[in-house]
Amino acid sequence: MVGGKTAALFKTCAEVGGIIGGGSPEQIEILGQFAWDAGIAFQLIDDYLGATANEEELGKPLYSDLR
Repeated sequence: MVGGKTAALFKTCAEVGGIIGGGSPEQIEILGQFAWDAGIAFQLIDDYLGATANEEELGKPLYSDLR
């Protein structure tokens, strides 16, 4: 689930940036992998905060990101 949400979005954005920037296929692949990993990390932290923070700190209902 995590990969299908944030990680895929991060990866696509990074790869498009690499293409627009004239990167080589290898550079684009590296950008995509880095962004995928960053997206996984971002989503894990967001889900953790969604389960442990209070609603006032988070600004949204607890567990609202977990589906």
